[in-house]
Amino acid sequence: MIEKDDLQTLERAAVEILRVVERYRLGEEVAQEKRNLFYFIKSSPCLFGGIPAGTR
Repeated sequence: MIEKDDLQTLERAAVEILRVVERYRLGEEVAQEKRNLFYFIKSSPCLFGGIPAGTR
């Protein structure tokens, strides 16, 4: 039979797993946004009023 302490331990473990999954998901979203920004800047012929990209 499952004890109350066992259920609480399982609940805490499940909450921690969900936190880790959420941090990973957010990390992936941030990484994708950074990649998108990098490719946008890389593909832009000119930024900041005539100053070539990468020289600022």
